[in-house]
Amino acid sequence: MRVEHSFFFFSPRFARLIRIDGPDPSTQLLELAGLHSVSRRSEIFDPALRVQLDFDQAIQFELEKPCIYLRLLWKSLSIARWLMPLSMIVAVLSRTPRCGGSTNSSLHDIGIRIHGLELVLGKTNCFVRSLVTAFVLLRQNQPCCIVMGAILPSDKLHMWCVSDGAIPYEPDSEHFLYKPLIVFDFSRDRI
Repeated sequence: MRVEHSFFFFSPRFARLIRIDGPDPSTQLLELAGLHSVSRRSEIFDPALRVQLDFDQAIQFELEKPCIYLRLLWKSLSIARWLMPLSMIVAVLSRTPRCGGSTNSSLHDIGIRIHGLELVLGKTNCFVRSLVTAFVLLRQNQPCCIVMGAILPSDKLHMWCVSDGAIPYEPDSEHFLYKPLIVFDFSRDRI
């Protein structure tokens, strides 16, 4: 994406926002960074139309203790983000085993579960939150996508998970401040 005289792109391979001053980068450089031709577009739109549950709404609900596998997943992803490229984490996530349709929870219920998980673990992290949210949605056979955005020309990044036009849980509704740079789509026709 071009902003003034600089070209910005997010590299899933290096999990970094990269800025190049001057002309557009070569195709080889973009492929080295993990962006293949199908993932490069001049304009990427945010699929999120609303936030289903924010922190102020979530604290009104009684929380149940999150299951052990979600706590372990959160801790594993917190470590994996420093050891594995984002593209590899997303590839593993895309292979999440699906459960039957009878266990589907509403986006509101999923938002409450993710909020409870953050409270129990005492950690809030948009990167891990979006991946765990996508995991829960994919387990329930619900299509979703993960969006990585940035405030340009700064290097401040944010990540959120969207399903059916809504973010199940985001403590502060700040995703609209970020320009989407890359979208990982887990819709039904792609999984």
